[in-house]
Amino acid sequence: MIPSLGIPSANKGSVSAASPLPNMGFTITGWFHPMELVRRITTLVDREAQVVFVPLQCQGVIQPLTGRELKIKPEGQRSWNWNMLHTTPNINLAPGDDFTLNNGNGPKHYRVMSTKGYSDYGYVYYELVQDYVVTS
Repeated sequence: MIPSLGIPSANKGSVSAASPLPNMGFTITGWFHPMELVRRITTLVDREAQVVFVPLQCQGVIQPLTGRELKIKPEGQRSWNWNMLHTTPNINLAPGDDFTLNNGNGPKHYRVMSTKGYSDYGYVYYELVQDYVVTS
């Protein structure tokens, strides 16, 4: 204990490896809002591309990557429109998946570039790039 401040010294405490992870699902629900992602799934049937659109309901928030996160991207990719998506763990996206999100400014198309599973904490983190739209 530091006598003048009454603060116990940190080196006297112990850390238990069995302590549970904090579930941030309860904390971030105020930050999240309802979202509907429309996932595009393309399959090959009889040598013909078949496209199916699957709506996914979740809670989440989308925001741009920070400048620091953009700096670690390869130089040619820094000019891309990068975003981060935090969602509840009930949707399951993988790198390469593409989807449409209408967040009030019209529909935007995104492609999942990476994912980090923080489902033990109550959310999942995705890095997205705004995707081009192929019209046929």
